[in-house]
Amino acid sequence: MVEVEAKVRLSDKDFKRLPKAILAFAKPLGVSSKKDRYYGNGAFDLRIREEIGVAVLTIKHRKREKGIEMNEETEIPILSAAPWDRMLRKNGFPLKAKKEKRCQAFRFGKFRIELNTVKGLGHFLEIEQLVRGESEVLKVKKELVALFLKLGFGPATFERKLYLELLDEKMKNRKAH
Repeated sequence: MVEVEAKVRLSDKDFKRLPKAILAFAKPLGVSSKKDRYYGNGAFDLRIREEIGVAVLTIKHRKREKGIEMNEETEIPILSAAPWDRMLRKNGFPLKAKKEKRCQAFRFGKFRIELNTVKGLGHFLEIEQLVRGESEVLKVKKELVALFLKLGFGPATFERKLYLELLDEKMKNRKAH
């Protein structure tokens, strides 16, 4: 599967106005908390996500273009994060970052829309859709941009950095001061 997604950083004002705007056309899915651990050795990223007592190992091959990510993903349900954490670290995949986010999710057609608060980074609007292959990516990218425009955000406002890069910058800035 290929995940096509983009995100924008939100002001407090936009974060407060968006739930009502999204509910005008999308179905609410609820609120959840996600705890992610990212591992990597440069070739690709591995993520362990824990959400509502469920753990999933995700292998991501990343591709980005003008703030839109097209990530080839493979997800594997796992029983527990701890043994996988030990195994990955022991086998050359160091822990690169941890991320915690609170998500208010919505569904519009095949799109998942999330209003996220990422610990240490602030508020974000993320919109994504999973597609079967590269042949569907261009169409979904256009629909994704149209959905952002509907909510008041153009492609120029897309956050071009991964959460991992934003977290890394924050850590480097902290160490510099």
